[in-house]
Amino acid sequence: MIRDRYLWLGFKRTRPWREFVLLEKMKRNGLPVPTPALACVDRTHCSYTADLVTIRLPGPSLAQCMDAHVAIDWPAIGRTIRRFHDQGIDHRDLNSHNIVLANEKEVYLLDFDRAREHRARGIWTQRNLSRLKRSLSKRGKGLGLECFWGRFMEGYRSG
Repeated sequence: MIRDRYLWLGFKRTRPWREFVLLEKMKRNGLPVPTPALACVDRTHCSYTADLVTIRLPGPSLAQCMDAHVAIDWPAIGRTIRRFHDQGIDHRDLNSHNIVLANEKEVYLLDFDRAREHRARGIWTQRNLSRLKRSLSKRGKGLGLECFWGRFMEGYRSG
């Protein structure tokens, strides 16, 4: 759920509406994202609060898996993120909490309220990967970041 106050610039420019539309588009294009259920906007004068509700994904976040020291299929995560990049999806907040591992091979991304679409791959893909690597290094102290990052990148390159 998104719950903050934002400047009102029209309904179609609200964060939950933009995320709802993007989630529907990504779902149609076969990307593993949560199914959007409801976008609600409450306008008060020149600002608004909003909620976005999605269908719950079955499984823990990557952060939870790392904390529990369970086996993680790093190449599958890399391949999944590559699929988003190949379709021009710039997540902009890619971190271990926004990756859900539904089973041994199913990887989902969530939290697209700041996401952008691009027509072509560019420097933004490297920014996404750098953001994720920073998140993983904070979460995975002592877990051998370079080892699992290498396996992640193998999957990303093969995607």
